[in-house]
Amino acid sequence: QMITRVMPVDSARHEEWVVREYDPSTPQALLESYDEVVREVGRGGLAQRHYVAVRWPLSPVFLAEARRRGELQEGWRLLMRSQIDSMRRQLEAAGLGKVRPLTAAQCLAVMRSMQVPEWPLDEAGTLAETGAWFPSTAHWPYNAVEGVGPDGEPRRWLHRTAEVRAEDIETSDRSPLWLNGLLGRLPDRIIRTVSIQHEAVPAKIARDSARTDVTSDMAQILDARVKGEITPAEAQSRLDAARARLSVLGPGSGYQGDAWAMHVTISAPDTNLLSLATSRINEAAEQVGISRLTWLDAYQSTAQGYTWPLVRGMGEVEVGLGAKITDRMAGTGGKEELA
Repeated sequence: QMITRVMPVDSARHEEWVVREYDPSTPQALLESYDEVVREVGRGGLAQRHYVAVRWPLSPVFLAEARRRGELQEGWRLLMRSQIDSMRRQLEAAGLGKVRPLTAAQCLAVMRSMQVPEWPLDEAGTLAETGAWFPSTAHWPYNAVEGVGPDGEPRRWLHRTAEVRAEDIETSDRSPLWLNGLLGRLPDRIIRTVSIQHEAVPAKIARDSARTDVTSDMAQILDARVKGEITPAEAQSRLDAARARLSVLGPGSGYQGDAWAMHVTISAPDTNLLSLATSRINEAAEQVGISRLTWLDAYQSTAQGYTWPLVRGMGEVEVGLGAKITDRMAGTGGKEELA
């Protein structure tokens, strides 16, 4: 689950840097000037924070690997330690910069901030005082959270979540930066979280799906030509995309397919600002090629968690019978006798 959180600038890291690096002989006026700059940036700007949440299903493969490492939970812990470190190395190798695994308390601090944005994302030391969860009230178009801020004063935030459906994404050539218009460059200071979940699909299953799409799209184009109609640009784009997928997923390529789910949550302190944020996000989505955001009204209290680092909100990916049989057989038989 790839998560981008767009929120007001947190000055904690700047203040930490000053405490750690400043020269005791620095004039007081200079320190006050720096503090003023940091506060001004915090009032007027937004910053992005990026997270990756990973889920390991308790499959027969997982359980067999854990048993080889130790009994019961001890084997689980040893396996997860190696898996988390392996995932960290893979994410860094993929060019995602310095990757830092979060502790359980740090994960809870992130989710507390997603409920009441005044809380810094990195402040985990106060969880014992406030807890990680605040009471909320479900309304038709939003979920209202009532908690306390870092100053102990009561806070009320409204959160609204939308789903991005595949049929609402326009078919066209895209670069890896196609979501930039949704993540940034908005005229208003809209606090938002964009989450995209991915689940790998075995190459053979993905290849069969791409082959079916190529056949279907070619048939549609041919049918239009036989009728003397102009071939829709969308149909040609879909055919080009399906052919590209089929080419990439060729036998021996090492690539797999990808199933995905995308959600967007916006947050505001009152209904007027939430309505404005809804309008602005709808416009931004259209500009990046998302024709419609499906707001999950009547389910907002549940939907808010879809953009938290919990890897929730995505249905089970259907796999072929052969893949299911292979998964169930994993870790059984003679292999279990190996040290």
